[in-house]
Amino acid sequence: MGGLRIRGPAPERLPLSMSAYRPYPAPMLRPAQPAGFGIEEFLAILQKRRWLIVKVAAVVMVAATLYAFSQPSIYSASAVVLLDGRKNTVADASAVLTQLQPDLPATIQNQLQIITSRALAQKVIAELGLADDPEFNGSLPPAGIAGIADPRNWDGAVATSAENDKLVDAFIKHVWADANGNSTAITVSANSRDPGKAARIANAVVKAYVEDQVGGRHAATSQTTDWLQGRVNDLAGQLQAQNEEIQRFKARNGLADAGPGGSLVDQQMVGINNQIVQARSDLDQ
Repeated sequence: MGGLRIRGPAPERLPLSMSAYRPYPAPMLRPAQPAGFGIEEFLAILQKRRWLIVKVAAVVMVAATLYAFSQPSIYSASAVVLLDGRKNTVADASAVLTQLQPDLPATIQNQLQIITSRALAQKVIAELGLADDPEFNGSLPPAGIAGIADPRNWDGAVATSAENDKLVDAFIKHVWADANGNSTAITVSANSRDPGKAARIANAVVKAYVEDQVGGRHAATSQTTDWLQGRVNDLAGQLQAQNEEIQRFKARNGLADAGPGGSLVDQQMVGINNQIVQARSDLDQ
């Protein structure tokens, strides 16, 4: 026998609606806040990298020490020159030496320019032979076997003007001059790798400056003396010519020299002096 089946109406289905399904709201995600960097974190980094920091510091100190010892020592030397601000006045014998020039700062600056001039530098370079010194002349050819093929080591090689200019520029970098306050003294300094060379350079600059100033004054004095001597000779010639003309005039007119006070002019001067004395006497009364 078969199973029992119950027949009846099918169950009613409800219509689907989108409003019936409401999704659960998702939670709001906030961006992660970065952690603060404070002194604790900094100390932690130092503690973690302490050996690396120590190694780097040690390498830097060793490199700096080696560099300092590898550099040549530089020595400085100074010489002081006292300016004579008095003026040599040859034309006025009563005022041969006058007072100091009023514009002293400008005079000091002018002398500083002369001391550090290229013309003076060339004189010192020639006197001390610094053109053959590698410290000042960087264009010198290498010595030994390396310099055999260099044309600058051949006979007849002449330094160019550009090399001479570089030599003078290098010398000027080693020399400087400063005024000593409000005085008329100037300190000339020079530096070099050799202390003796520095002293020789400073003294040579002062010597060349003094010789230049003395030579200039001697030249001016010689020119003035020559001019005065020529003027005296001209006046002497004019006086002699006038005396000769007077003698010829007397000879043409039959005039003879009278004794002192015997000429007409002398008699007139005596009369005028007597009148002056009388007038003063009357004025006093």
